[in-house]
Amino acid sequence: NMLKIGMAMGLFHYQILSEIFENIHGAAHEEDLANIVLKTISKAFHTEAGSIFKVLEDQSVIPLASYGVAVNVLREAKFQVGEGVVGWVAFFSKAVSVENPQKDLRFMGRIDVLTGFKSRTILAAPIVSSGKCIGVIEFINRKDGPFTASDLDLVSMVGRVVGTVFENARLIKKLEIKAAFQEAVFSSRRVQ
Repeated sequence: NMLKIGMAMGLFHYQILSEIFENIHGAAHEEDLANIVLKTISKAFHTEAGSIFKVLEDQSVIPLASYGVAVNVLREAKFQVGEGVVGWVAFFSKAVSVENPQKDLRFMGRIDVLTGFKSRTILAAPIVSSGKCIGVIEFINRKDGPFTASDLDLVSMVGRVVGTVFENARLIKKLEIKAAFQEAVFSSRRVQ
C-alpha cells in the first residue's frame, strides 16, 4: 500500500512520508507529534515557517507548535474558524495553496504585522479525525520556488495521518486515566 502511494506521489514526497511514519510512533503528546511533523516537512520543503493548529470546541484555533515564529507570539494572534487561511481550511476542511496571499481575500495581514513575517506563499491542510477537522497544518514560503500540487497532496495526506495519531494518543490517554482510576479504587479497597 505504501509502495502504491510512493509511486503515485513520487520518490521525494514518499521519502518525507516514510520519515514521518518512522518518527511519529514515539511521540506521546500532541506537541511532540506536531514538532516532529513540522521539522520533517519544513526541512524537506525548505520553508521559512510552519505551524500546526488545534481546533477547539468553541471554534477558536490555537497553535500547538511552530517554527520560524515563536509559538507564544502566534498564540497572541487569536485565530478563529472561518478567519484567515487557517480558519478557512478549518471551516471547509479543505487543503489550499495560496500563491499571492496579499491578493487573497482569505489572508489575514494582521498576522504578518504581529509576527514581522512576510508571507509570499502558503500551503495549508486540515488535520482530520473521524471525518472532522480537528486542526490545521500550515507551511509558509518555500525557499526554492512555489509549492506544487504534489506538495499539497503530501500535506493533505499528512493531515489525515496526524489526525489518526492525535485520536489514538487521546484514546490512550483516556485508557491510562481509566486504568489509574481503577488502580486507585482497587488499592483503596485493599487497604480497608
